[in-house]
Amino acid sequence: MPEEVPGMRECPEAIGRIEIMAKKMSDEQLEQRRQASAAGAAAPHDELCTCPKCYWTARRVALEDGGESSFPARDDWKASRELQRAARDRAAKDAAKVDEQDIPSKAGGKPGTSSANPVTQDQEDKDEEEGDKPAPDIIAFTESADYLGLKLSVPQRTLLKASYGIKLEPDELEIFQACTGRRLDPQINFSTVVVIVGARGGKDSRFVGPTALYEATFGGHKISKGETATIALFAQDRDAAGVTFQYVSDYVTESPSLSKRLVGLPLRRALRLEDGFTIRTFPASRTAGRAYSFPMVCLNESAFFRFEGSANADVEILTSVRRGMLNFPRRKLLIVSTPYAKQGILYDHFTRFYGRDDSRDVLVWRAPSAYMNPSISVERLEEERRTMDPAHFAREYLAEFIDAAAAWLPAELIEAAVDTGIVERAPKPGVKYTMAIDASGAGACAFAVSIGHLEDHGETDVVVQDVALSFMKPASGKLNLKSVMREILGLAASYNHIDHAYSDRYAGAWPVQSFEETALEQGMKFTLKDPVIMRGPDLIRLTKSDAFLETAPLFRTSRIRLVDKPTQVRELRNLEARATEGGRVKVGKPMVRGELDDMATAMATMAAMLATKKKPGGFVPGVVVMNKDFTQPDRGRVRADGYVEGSGGRFIARSGESYFDPRYS
Repeated sequence: MPEEVPGMRECPEAIGRIEIMAKKMSDEQLEQRRQASAAGAAAPHDELCTCPKCYWTARRVALEDGGESSFPARDDWKASRELQRAARDRAAKDAAKVDEQDIPSKAGGKPGTSSANPVTQDQEDKDEEEGDKPAPDIIAFTESADYLGLKLSVPQRTLLKASYGIKLEPDELEIFQACTGRRLDPQINFSTVVVIVGARGGKDSRFVGPTALYEATFGGHKISKGETATIALFAQDRDAAGVTFQYVSDYVTESPSLSKRLVGLPLRRALRLEDGFTIRTFPASRTAGRAYSFPMVCLNESAFFRFEGSANADVEILTSVRRGMLNFPRRKLLIVSTPYAKQGILYDHFTRFYGRDDSRDVLVWRAPSAYMNPSISVERLEEERRTMDPAHFAREYLAEFIDAAAAWLPAELIEAAVDTGIVERAPKPGVKYTMAIDASGAGACAFAVSIGHLEDHGETDVVVQDVALSFMKPASGKLNLKSVMREILGLAASYNHIDHAYSDRYAGAWPVQSFEETALEQGMKFTLKDPVIMRGPDLIRLTKSDAFLETAPLFRTSRIRLVDKPTQVRELRNLEARATEGGRVKVGKPMVRGELDDMATAMATMAAMLATKKKPGGFVPGVVVMNKDFTQPDRGRVRADGYVEGSGGRFIARSGESYFDPRYS
């Protein structure tokens, strides 16, 4: 047993470690370590010491006080002590700086200098001149070569001046009136600025980026001790937020003045400046920005937040960031986006505050792309106009909210149909289940499946969804379709041996063949069928839009119950109804990159096949009858007794079955 050193009894684990080390070290090395340990134990320990002896002593004291169960592990305890020590050292260093500034130099120089580090008179004059220089306004900050050195168009300069309450020149006032609908120059530093500008109009590079850096540098925001002020850049996803952040990062690193305030190097999503300011990006999530202090927030492309998060993501995000801005009297909130449909916080602010001279808190600015950025030529815009849908061109380049897209159903109806907390219903004996799938085609589409059944609720039947699953493609882009099919076939067997599923033909013919082959391998009989229903006297094959139109009455009359799947609910809420040239209504997903509707399609197909008539039932005099395969009409018309005139003895029963009576042949 090695010689005991002071403090060893307080650290029982150390005994075993020393015995192991003693076998590996020479006598000389062991003696050196023993002497160092003894010297360390004999020396007085700092009150924030992190050695093993201090840890076990503190733990023993906690044990005596009855608090061992809540005493932290050594790594956590050590990290906490190191943070406290760093804070103490930093406070001592700051106090020393203050003392040096208060004591004049013996050499007669500036306070805080010594003869060992003399300061020239020219340097002193330069420092005094910089200290007395007033803070630049937002225009000088953006255009000066000492800071950003950017060139602004007249509308871009007018927007910046108006947002900070700088007096406008006569030509700028005309632009201001055209873009805001106001008549008077308010000269107010607005706390909320809503910018609705077409693509390539300079929203990020000439407005958001300069404003974020100006607020971090000259915003005059006071932060509490230990607090970090965060300039937040929200966007519909992290990649989109990175576009704005790249402008900010380049501006800082290339600026002669701002680069001196940079702490370390810019990271991928954040950079730190002096005085406790951090500029970082956030995704469109209502929880991402909670617990932060925000002197300035930008909600970039807020019209498209609902396509990444929940359907009311923009409202939730706005609520969460406002709480983080509460302690800053000179806060700045930017809501910047290309317009989309007439809903959400962007359209709400536009309808409430655009053209309002009496609004002293919110400024709304709307302008087309070419107006804000004169470098966009008329010829280039005309080329886009010729190749794009008119509604999309008006949205992307003219900054107009589109009327063509309206919500398929009110969000309240969809939410009311969800059985909260029920993510799947177990199969019941004797129940006939219906399955529908939306097979994965190309792109980012998922492979979705939905299972449901009908329940008799007295006078009405209610469609009840039992299963809703979605199989997304992994990051590699390859989905193991064989595995997906086996899982779907397992579900079909579990839910009372479903022998077919309804599916459209969007993914092509391969799903039918693949399902049949996989089912044979599993010893099952399973196939895919086209969703065909009766609409009036006609049989139609359901398209995706038809399925949504057939399902809508179920929501309006409370005749459908859904499982609690947030992705499915979001897809349903984001569906849009558009009027076509022929006067019909087409329902589908928003025309936004990355938006999906696979789970919604599978659910709607399943519900439509359960709730609507799938083949002729009974007969009506004068209505053309179809034969048993429901593809070819019979000649003649049906009499009251069911006889098909001119058929030579053929009758049609009320059940829809046809039969032959030779007496009438």
